[in-house]
Amino acid sequence: PLSDEEAATLARFSVICVSLDTLDADLLRRIRRGLELEVLETNLRRIRDFSGEFSPYFALSSGVYDKTVIGLESLGDFCQKYDIKRITFWQLVKYPDVPDGLNARSIPSLPEPERRACVEAFEMALISIRAKGITVEVAGEFLHEWKKTLSAG
Repeated sequence: PLSDEEAATLARFSVICVSLDTLDADLLRRIRRGLELEVLETNLRRIRDFSGEFSPYFALSSGVYDKTVIGLESLGDFCQKYDIKRITFWQLVKYPDVPDGLNARSIPSLPEPERRACVEAFEMALISIRAKGITVEVAGEFLHEWKKTLSAG
């Protein structure tokens, strides 16, 4: 949780970008090493409370990988609730697995049936989020590359 001083300082920023890959509280805790969704939400509200007339432009940075892709659509409602204007989606760059860690897999590394389901889920999430008026960026346009790897049909 942010202290009053920290929240007041952040409230003076022009832009704040939060890394958030999922709204599944348990998964978030495991991915982001103990981050509690409720604490994040409280911090966002507190920063807004301290901002007065001027409010920072809030954005999300969200990873797209096997553990998160199915739930990304829910980020649109989260953005609306907290007046977050933009989401930048990034593709997982795979590093060596961590012992006893939650080890994610990149979408291109999945077998085709799983990869196809992930591509479809991500496309639906993009449509849903954009329909809510949230600006979406797909960093590197990786979705096009994923689609090229799928067989016809």
